[in-house]
Amino acid sequence: MSTRDAYLDEMRASLAQMKAEIQRLKVKADAANADSQAAYQERIRDLEAKEQAAERKFAELEGATEDKWEELKVGMKKVWHDLGETIKKGIARSG
Repeated sequence: MSTRDAYLDEMRASLAQMKAEIQRLKVKADAANADSQAAYQERIRDLEAKEQAAERKFAELEGATEDKWEELKVGMKKVWHDLGETIKKGIARSG
C-alpha cells in the first residue's frame, strides 16, 4: 500500500469516527432538557457543516493528481483540525 493510500485510509477512518462523535452528541441532545436542546442543536449544526466541508475536501484529495496532492493534503489537515477542535469543544460543553 502506498503512503497516499495509507493516508486516505486513515482519513476515511477518522471521518467515520468523527461522524460517530456527532451521533453521540445527537443522542445527548435528544436526552437533554428543553433549555439545553437549543444549545446542543446549534453545536450539532456547526459540527455537521464542518463535517461536510471535511467530506468535500476529502473527495478532492481522493481525486487529486500527484501535482496537487501535497497542496490538497495541507488543506485537508486544516479542515480536519477545525472539525476536531469543534468536536472537542462540543463534547466538553456537553459534559
